[in-house]
Amino acid sequence: MPASPEQAAEGPAAIEDFDRTADTAKTTSDLGRAIASLRAAAGEGGSQQPRAPLASLAGQLARVRTDASSGQVPGSVMQALNHDAAVADNACGTI
Repeated sequence: MPASPEQAAEGPAAIEDFDRTADTAKTTSDLGRAIASLRAAAGEGGSQQPRAPLASLAGQLARVRTDASSGQVPGSVMQALNHDAAVADNACGTI
C-alpha cells in the first residue's frame, strides 16, 4: 500500500502503457491492488483535496478491471481513466 495519497497517484505513465491484451489474471490482480491502495489513500487523514479524485480514480480502475476481465476495455474508459489519473495527480501535488 502507498504511504501517502501522493504515492497512490504516481502512475499516469503506467496507465498510458496499459496493454489491453495483457494477461487477464495478472492484470485483474494488479488492478485490484491498485484499487485497494487508492481507496486506502483516499481514506487517510490529511488534506481533503485529494480524497475525491483518488476515490474517482479507484472507481475508474474498478471499471477497467471489470472490462479487462471480459477482454475488452473501451477507449472511452481509458480516456476517462487517464483524465481521472491526471486530476488525482494534480490534487496530490505530485506534478
